[in-house]
Order: sequence, then structure tokens, then C-alpha cells
Amino acid sequence: MTATVDVRAPSRVRRAEQVLLTVLGLLVLRYSVAVLSPVHLVPPLDPNVWGFTAISVVAATAIAMRGDRTDPTRRGWRFVALGVLVLGAANLVYAWPANPAADNELDVAADFIAVLGMLPVVHGLGSLVWAWTPIRDRTELPDAILVGLSVFAVATSLLSHGLDGASRGSLASMAVNDLGVLVDIVVVALIVAALQAADWPRRGPLPWLLGAGLAMAGTDGAYLVAIAHGSYVPGGAIDVGWPVTGLLLTIASQSQAAPTGSTWPIAQRAPLVMPTVLVAAVAAVLVIPDVGPMRWLARTAAVLAVAFAALRMHIAVRQALGLATELREARLDPRTGLPNRRALLALQERELRGSTLVILAIDGVEDVTARHGVATGEAVVTAIVARLRMDLRGADTVLRLGEDEFALVLRDVPAQAVAHLAEALVERIEQPLEIAGHSLSVSACAGIAEPAGNHPSPERLLAEASMALRAAQASGGGIVRAFTGQVGPTSEERLRMRRAIRGAFHADAEAFVPYYQPIVDLTDGSILALEALVRWHVDGHVLAPAAFLQEIARADAMPALTMHMLTRSLRELRGAGLDLPVTVNVPPDLVDASLATMVQGAVRTSGSQPRHLIVEVTEDAIIADPQRGASVLAGLRSDGVRVLLDDFGTGWSGLSLLRDFPLDGIKLDASFAAPMWADPTTTTIVRGIAGVAAELGLLVIHEGIETDEHVAAFRAHGVRYVQGFACGRPMPIADLVRWCSLHAESNGTAP
Repeated sequence: MTATVDVRAPSRVRRAEQVLLTVLGLLVLRYSVAVLSPVHLVPPLDPNVWGFTAISVVAATAIAMRGDRTDPTRRGWRFVALGVLVLGAANLVYAWPANPAADNELDVAADFIAVLGMLPVVHGLGSLVWAWTPIRDRTELPDAILVGLSVFAVATSLLSHGLDGASRGSLASMAVNDLGVLVDIVVVALIVAALQAADWPRRGPLPWLLGAGLAMAGTDGAYLVAIAHGSYVPGGAIDVGWPVTGLLLTIASQSQAAPTGSTWPIAQRAPLVMPTVLVAAVAAVLVIPDVGPMRWLARTAAVLAVAFAALRMHIAVRQALGLATELREARLDPRTGLPNRRALLALQERELRGSTLVILAIDGVEDVTARHGVATGEAVVTAIVARLRMDLRGADTVLRLGEDEFALVLRDVPAQAVAHLAEALVERIEQPLEIAGHSLSVSACAGIAEPAGNHPSPERLLAEASMALRAAQASGGGIVRAFTGQVGPTSEERLRMRRAIRGAFHADAEAFVPYYQPIVDLTDGSILALEALVRWHVDGHVLAPAAFLQEIARADAMPALTMHMLTRSLRELRGAGLDLPVTVNVPPDLVDASLATMVQGAVRTSGSQPRHLIVEVTEDAIIADPQRGASVLAGLRSDGVRVLLDDFGTGWSGLSLLRDFPLDGIKLDASFAAPMWADPTTTTIVRGIAGVAAELGLLVIHEGIETDEHVAAFRAHGVRYVQGFACGRPMPIADLVRWCSLHAESNGTAP
């Protein structure tokens, strides 16, 4: 015989347990041979008195020695040992010499003592089972109860059929034996329930306990049926079952492997198969006609088992629905409702066959969130999703892989068309977004992975598209690159422009020329200042800022361009003898502690004076970090450089900006110019802002004065400083000098 035992350091207790187990095995073997052998192969021995009693004592001793004082199962095994000892005592009473008249009374007493012995066994096994099989989820307990009730119902029904038509014995004897067998069935049901809860382990105490329970229940059941039919013969084959039960209990007590599941193929299926098989058996119990004295008990247990089967099905359905919901939610992005990375990786090969994966990385959402708040950042994401969906077909899928990363699964799109589609999406994403009064912009890159072969996997497509995306990002924003290394035509043009930009700056940036647009005083026609607007002279063309500024930023050349514009515009005006201040736009990203150093360097290099420079900043440049913004502006003004707030009236511009930041003036956005002379509401707003600014000592410059009608309307409304095509177009320094001379002559002012 083989038992799964623990691996512990050799000790006296352990050696004693092994010796007792060996002795017990020999005693059981001797007992079985003595009982079953048709001839005396061993010396005569009274199996009831000496054999079974010796087995009971040895088994109880071995079981009681189980474990040390720290073992939490020691108390349970002590109760089992006590029960085994009482069962041995019951056998002594049964075999006690007496006159024939008292035999029946002693037999009943022995059976009663045996039933009492089963009580500590049940208690001990119950505590052991509870310690070994913790309920891990809410399905295991109904499963265990269902299996236990089913076993009880089936076993009781079989026993009842076995007793049907029996002559039975005395009422006391039958009652005691009935009770004993029912206790055995309860024990078996308890152990089977524990095995179900523990996923039917192949090793450990529970399988041995099941064997012991089946041996005890089978032996007691056979004994009860034999007694009822008057066919029981002491010392017969039935008597072998009780010693075997003691041996199996002893082996179980020395088996230490915890029943935590099994890799046994049969055991892996058992947690699902066993309840199904037993429910079918219970159904048979309910269908077969009532026979035998225990039919009511079997039917009651069967009805309860069916009730727990219904409960288990209800729990299973709810769990399935819950798992389906969890799986669906686990594969959806909570903010957009789009499928996520898990959903992409869960796609099957057949779903990906002929599909192309495009991954887009969005740059700038975090900056928007930092500057304008979480709600605005989420609105940007929602707008991006809407743009991604605009041209997609029903067969295509949009996914969100990360905070700023999206993917498209394009099905059956020709390879040559994928790059064009991806570039169109990138361009659409990069178009300005009007959200909560702000004009916001983000940039994007895309990586493309095309299917290869008939067995595309989501992991391969995702890895290849990610590699292509990283290569695109390394080239700067707005680039679309395939895993094969190819780039789209628009991306190629952008890369060409970036190379040209880098080449232009390598040649001292002389190709970037300041064009000057005057800011005019309508009251006398004098020139208040000149705004320097950059133009790029390249390949015989003059490009406006909209054509290249985005690529300047992506080429990380914006600081160099700003420094170039500051220095060159100051130098050109000084060289032309024009004693006029020049305004230069500073991008939001450059409004930091280094701006003062940049401005001082430009003034010094150009040989000009700080009073000749006016720096224009936007609201975005200062509201992201108001404390830093106020400090930077205050530093510029302390150096003698004036500051204008550009595009005032857009976004969340408020009067608090005029109160909290050191400014010299504001430039009202051009969007106010057209309706100024036609819309009373706009006129009231503009007059109100101008009045507040005047009270604060700030200049107010109106942009977007494009026609003579605008000039007349603004002059009629008392507006003083304006800028626009109607006053003068942007022009290079040579044209500016001539324009200033002609303007001075026509207005009678000094140039």
C-alpha cells in the first residue's frame, strides 16, 4: 500500500507512526486471511475479540499521534481516534461471552455503542474537512452541498431498496443499525462535498478518507441488510470491511499533502462532471417508485439536491452574465467606450486576415489638460475620436490603446491606400479644435503594419505597428511610416521641409525674413509700432507662417527662430534709422525663465535699446502657470521691454488677466473687427474692454482692420490704435522704409 505522506525531519514520533502503520497493515492482513480463507492458513484466532480489537487499538493510537502541538488538524484527528477506539469497544461488547438469552440485548448494546463511536468520528472529520477545504468563492459551497445531498439521496435510496421486503430484526436492533448507516452516509456525503470544494485532488488525506467512508458505509450497509434478512454470520466476509476502514483512516491521518487542486486530467473534469452525474442520479431517485422503509428520507434529500441544483444554475447564470459584463468592460476604454488593447489582442486570426493595423500617437493632449483642465482634455480626446470615425467604414474598427494612443483595424484596404488614409487622418487630427472658446491644436504620428501570410496574429501586428510608430516619432510629429520603412507622400514632403529648415538655420537663418506690419493711430495717422511677421524665402517662393511654423516646431527650431526674429528685426530697424518699436510674438513654450536672457541677448546683439522692443504673448503662455507667467512678464518690464497680451477676447480671456499680470497693453482679436460696426452687442463689449483698459493705463490695439469701411467705422466709434491690411500690409524692411516715408508725407507726420 502507498500513502502520500509529508516530508519531515526524522523524529521519534514519526518513526513510531510508521511502525504502528506497518503493524496495523500486518494485523489487517492477518485478520482478512483468517476471515476469508476457506482453510486455516494461520493459527486459529477469534477475529472478533482479538483481531478487530487489536486493530482498533493500534489504529486509534496511530491516529492520535498524528501531528505536533502546532498542527491545527490535531484536535480533529484526536476525535477520529476516539471514535475508532469506541468502535473497538463496541466489538468487545458484541463478542462478550453471555448466555443465549442475553445475546440479543448485548448485540443491540454493541450496535448502540458503535453508533456513539461514529459521533466523534463525524465531528473530527467535519473539523478536518472544514480546515482543508476553505470556500474560495460563492459557487463552491452550493456545489459541495449539492454533491453531498445527492450522494446522501442516492445512497439512502439504495439502502432502502436493499431493505425492501426484509423480515427485519428486533425494533431496537434495526433502529440502531439504521441510524449507524445513516451516519455513515452523512460521513461519505461530507467527504464527497469536501472533495468537490477542493476540486477533487488526486493526493492528500481526502481521497483516503473517501475510501474509509465508503468502506465503513458499505460494510455497515451490508451488515444492516444482512441483519434485516437474517443472513448475517459473524466472522464472515462482511467483517473485513471494518478493519480496512481503520487502516484507511490511519493512512489518511499520515497523509500531509493539502488538497489544493490537482493536475490529474480526471480531477480537472470532476468539479463539473460530478454535480451533473449526481443530479441525474437524483432525478432517478425521484422517478423510481417509492420502495423500502427509508424512501421518505431519500426523496427529501433528492428534493433538496434538486433545489440546490436550481440555486447553482441561478448562480452560474448570474456569474456568466457578470463575467460577460466584466470581459466587455475590460476590453473597453472607460472614457471613450472604444475597444482597448485587450480587445485588440483578443482578435482571432480569421478576424485579422486581410486587415491592416494603424497606430496613431497623439501629442499635445497632456499639455491641453495641464493648461485648460481635465474637462477640456477629455473634450479634445472626444473630438479626436469623432475625427477618426468620420471616413471609416462599418467593417473598420477604432481602438484606444493608451492615454494618447489610438489604433485602427482597416479591413481589405489596398496597401497603397492605407498610407493616404493614415495621412489624411493625421492632417484632420492636427486641424485646430474649437473647444470651450479655445483654439487648440495637437499633433499626431502613425505607424502601419500590414498583414503577412494567412495567419496574422494581433501580437505581431501590434509589435510591427508600434515599431513603425516609434520610427515615425523619431522623425518628428505628423509623420506616417510603415513597418517596411516607407513613408506617405505627405510625410515625405514634411520630412523634406524639415531638412530644408535645418539647412536654413545651419546657414544662419537668413532665409527667414521679418516682414513688418504697422500699428496705426487713427487720430493722427502716426505709427505706434511695427509687428515683425516671419516669412521664409525658399526656392524662389515666399512662404507665410502657416506653411512652415508647424514644421519649425517639429524640427525643434522655434527657440532659434524666435531669437533670430528678435535680433534681426531690432537690427534692421536700427540700421534703417527708424526710431519705432517692434513687436515680436513669443510662442507659449518659450515664456519661461530663459526668456529674459534671450531678450537681453537680442537687444545687446542688435545694438538697440529695450524701449524699442515689445514682446507679444498669448493667454496660453501665462495661464498654465500664472505665478511663473507673472514673474516672467515682470522681469521683462523691469528690463524696459514692454509686453502686449495678444488675441485678447478668445478662449477664457477675462478681466482678471488685466488685473493679475504686468502688461502694457492688449491686442483685441481680429474676430471682433468685422461685427464691430454692425453688431451693437460686440460694440458694447469692445467699448467696455477698452474703457477698463484705459482706466488701467493699458493700450488697446484692434486687429483685423482689413477695409476702408472698417477704418471709417472704427474711427467713428472712437477707436485709436488699429492694425490690418487697410493700414498696411506686412512688408520687408526696404519696402517699409519707402512706405513710412510716403505715409509720413500723406499724414504730415514724421516717419
